[in-house]
Amino acid sequence: MKAFVFAAAAAAAAVVLAGSNAASAQDVNSAFVTKCPAGQWALTFDDGPSALTPELLQLLQTAGVPASFFVLGVQLENAEFARSTKAAFDAGHLIASHTYDHLDLNTLTAAQVKDQMVRTEASIKSVIGFTPNYMRPPFGNCGPVCAGVMKELGYTVSSWDVDSNDWKVKDTPEQAKVID
Repeated sequence: MKAFVFAAAAAAAAVVLAGSNAASAQDVNSAFVTKCPAGQWALTFDDGPSALTPELLQLLQTAGVPASFFVLGVQLENAEFARSTKAAFDAGHLIASHTYDHLDLNTLTAAQVKDQMVRTEASIKSVIGFTPNYMRPPFGNCGPVCAGVMKELGYTVSSWDVDSNDWKVKDTPEQAKVID
């Protein structure tokens, strides 16, 4: 398991964090993604926290690597996961929003998108004491309606340009092969 988590962390190191809060008719993958300066990378994790977060935090601490965690508000209802998120924050990692329950924001009305964000803000604030200003949309989907809401709420939308595709495979040995 440790080898897998380390492999996942190493593969995710190629993920670039970037963004802008300008509303656009374009998809987030073309409208908001920019490159980090040469030689810089951002290590990011989505969809958590999870049962693996404490082990991941230990690996990051050992390696001296900071990361960004885009968390789901619904996951913070779990006390263990909330503690992991607080531990990540206390260790200096960025905590950001990945919406409340991972819905495709391009299928929602502006009011529904705003509800996803406001609920997540409350969840995150209850754990770390403040609301984030970065978010990553589920599936990378943030069209014009989403972009407008993010601009209104003051969020910087972040995407990626390398995906380990670890989410496509459910068993650990197969995930390790995908990452290799």
